[in-house]
Amino acid sequence: MNKMNRTAMRIAKANSLDVVVTSEKVNEDNWKDVKYMSATEEDVDVVKAMEEERLVVMVNESVSDPRSNDWLWKEVNASYQHKRLANGVETINIPAVTPGLNGLEVSTKEFTGYVLRENYSLQLSSLREAFSSAFENEFGEEGFSLTHLKYAVVKQEGSSQPFSLLKLSYASVAQKRVGDCDGLVVDSVFNNQSTLGTVDFLNKVDFKLSSFAKVKGDKAVVPLDKTVTRVRLNGSSSYQLSVLDNFLPVIGIEEKLFKVYDKEGNIETIKVPYYYGRDGRIIAVAPVDFTVFVRQSVKVSQFSNDASIEFVETEQLMERAATDGSVFFDGGLMDEIEEELEVGRKLSAIQMRLHFVEKGLAHRVNKLRKDLGADIFLFDGSVKGDITPYMMGERGDFGLNVLNVNRKPELKEIGKLSRQGYTNIFNSKEVQEQILNASKSIWDDVFNHDIDAIKQVLGAEDDFDIQELVDVDDGVDNLTKRLFTPNPETFLKSDTLKKKLTDYLRSISSSFTNGNFVYLDDTSIRYLAVDIESIFEYMKEGYLGVHEDFVSKKGIKPERALMNKVLSEQSRGLADGESVLVRFPNLHKNEIRKVSMAYTEDDFYDGKVGLNRYMRAGAQHMFDGVIMFSLWDMNPEGMSGADFDGDTAMVIQDESVTSNFEQQPLFLDYSLVQNESGEYDFVDGCPFTSDLTPSIEEVLNQEELETASKYNFQLDSGWKASFDLEQLTDDNNELLSVIDSLMRANLMSTLKGNDIGVMTNVLATVTEAKMASKAQARTAWICGQQYSANGKTEKASDMEEAQKYFLSCVTGFEKLENLLAVGIRWEIDAAKHGGAYRERMPFINVLLNGLEGDAKTKVSYLKELETKFNIALQPLFGNYTKG
Repeated sequence: MNKMNRTAMRIAKANSLDVVVTSEKVNEDNWKDVKYMSATEEDVDVVKAMEEERLVVMVNESVSDPRSNDWLWKEVNASYQHKRLANGVETINIPAVTPGLNGLEVSTKEFTGYVLRENYSLQLSSLREAFSSAFENEFGEEGFSLTHLKYAVVKQEGSSQPFSLLKLSYASVAQKRVGDCDGLVVDSVFNNQSTLGTVDFLNKVDFKLSSFAKVKGDKAVVPLDKTVTRVRLNGSSSYQLSVLDNFLPVIGIEEKLFKVYDKEGNIETIKVPYYYGRDGRIIAVAPVDFTVFVRQSVKVSQFSNDASIEFVETEQLMERAATDGSVFFDGGLMDEIEEELEVGRKLSAIQMRLHFVEKGLAHRVNKLRKDLGADIFLFDGSVKGDITPYMMGERGDFGLNVLNVNRKPELKEIGKLSRQGYTNIFNSKEVQEQILNASKSIWDDVFNHDIDAIKQVLGAEDDFDIQELVDVDDGVDNLTKRLFTPNPETFLKSDTLKKKLTDYLRSISSSFTNGNFVYLDDTSIRYLAVDIESIFEYMKEGYLGVHEDFVSKKGIKPERALMNKVLSEQSRGLADGESVLVRFPNLHKNEIRKVSMAYTEDDFYDGKVGLNRYMRAGAQHMFDGVIMFSLWDMNPEGMSGADFDGDTAMVIQDESVTSNFEQQPLFLDYSLVQNESGEYDFVDGCPFTSDLTPSIEEVLNQEELETASKYNFQLDSGWKASFDLEQLTDDNNELLSVIDSLMRANLMSTLKGNDIGVMTNVLATVTEAKMASKAQARTAWICGQQYSANGKTEKASDMEEAQKYFLSCVTGFEKLENLLAVGIRWEIDAAKHGGAYRERMPFINVLLNGLEGDAKTKVSYLKELETKFNIALQPLFGNYTKG
């Protein structure tokens, strides 16, 4: 059995189905005779396989051109595309549907692609790697992957018109982040079924080009990557509310003035438009975030002209967008939302979307309408485009959707911390073992069917309540949890339900037993926010930005945070003590923050007044399920660059964690880069880039180029499309068709694989090696002390040298950890900058790809890298560096 056949066997076993793989183009004449490889029997007939509706994967690279006129984008979103696949095939000659300016054109073409069983939910990402390597090895098509498969042919059961065409489409945000580009399929297009073309779809969902285009002289400039992200996110799973159904059309606009500080301390005045809806509601849209200028000591990578890299701490005056992704909702509006959602409790925060142009975390601010004159106050960080074209629309429904809601605080809360998280927190294997052993006691209670213990474990598995409101496909596990939660005593009386629950709990415990995670007491998941109360107080004074050198400070002091907590069955209050904060994915210990909880008047700049204000707000459920940070530090941003549009963190108050973790320097995504004059520039993000934007001729076909030339289209650096400003309208389908083609080309360019997963594994290995070196250094020290006490000076000297060596490994591994953490941050956007940073960090390619040459050459190069960057590498390549 060859490698392709073995690959098919693995996939078949993993998915409990038969697999037939063929490399030949299939048509009406030869489909019964094509060569094949079967996952079950090598002599099985392809006809029989098709009759039994087995999965047949076929490949034809001729349909791989993303500029083809056949390209089709449909409105189906990522949440349910996989459920729309069908079954069988008899011929490949099928009607292809091409979107045109005047509708759809149908022509018969020959295609190859996936042929799938009915109702089979295909996880394409699991197939990609296996088939990619198999195709390359078996058929010599170097670099071939499933991204070439643009089509799927399916059969409509019981129909005289059996064929429909599926086409791979835009990836979801999560898939794009990990470079998983082949996982989505668009809606079925039957040759006897009317459907929407791309431009029709954009018009149907009320996409307005004018909302995303920026004016630059006599040109309109559209940032394609940002624009298409908004279109994609508009299709994410959510629950649509009716509270703004009658807001439009706007009946009036008023501008109010606010003051902001600039970096030098000068005060500027900005205008904030207030839109008055016909339903009496008012929406304010600030053109800026609430901005704070604050001095921070930060740890950054320093790149010098001699190619060296060091880590230094530097104090910088930082410009902080404290409301990046935040929205304020008046308490009355939140009450209406609670009623419509029927959640049965006060909500303090909802993750929401407002049409294409706004997405953020909306916070309850009870007197927003009374004190600031608005029911909704939008800040710039949550508004992704110009909202004016939508405010000026005539539709009554403004499209307010809820994605998630805040968790409900509980008296007893536990959380799951992954192996990567607890490895980064705990500095020794001994402490890790203590934590793992402490977690085991929970499972003793669970399998004795202790209701409180079971609730704790299930609570750590729960999703947000909003998932109960959207159209999700509940599995047996979710159903088991939901049946148990309301009446656990009755549930456990049923032997059948009790067994289902036990089976589910055992599946969780097996992962725990393998050390994949630990359970921690006094741990919760919270939304991140910055001192909403103080921001609101400054706004009431007319400020939308402050500078620490020129204002009287308010609110929570630096290095503190605040959250509400259930203290007993009868009482709630502010949490005290210390908290360790972990945001996922946690790459490095420097991304973990430790803060003191603000709960006394000494923790607030405004003393007792501030404390009382927060205690009142907490009693009114203003920040349930939220942890609020000081205006005057950047701890949230230190957790992998968190913002405030719904990002969450695990808040750990378990003393076994807080007592074992030391606060790390603030590690933000900034660098010092030496310029030609020898000075160091303070740079945000990856400072090393290469422009990957193609020419417009590379991404448009001839017909599209002719259309583009009428509008003087250009494709500029950073995927910015520009055209004549006078042509910018929202009802020009010809213009929109070119923009759409460019957006799709942009997406195809960014859907590239990256090495985040491998680099994260390497980082975990380096962390383990560092901990092992620490243990070996301690062992050498103990042995040296014993030898010295026994008068064995020569052996004591050997142990001293061994200790120095292992300590040098610890230092080298710590620096390598920091460098890898920086590299992983930049690798996320590798499709944008082309991974140019690796030229300055060549050891990353060595860690990912190994070395070439004989052992002597390899050792020599490793030593060179170790000396140049002051890192430890040789212990990781011990198989050929010994001696």
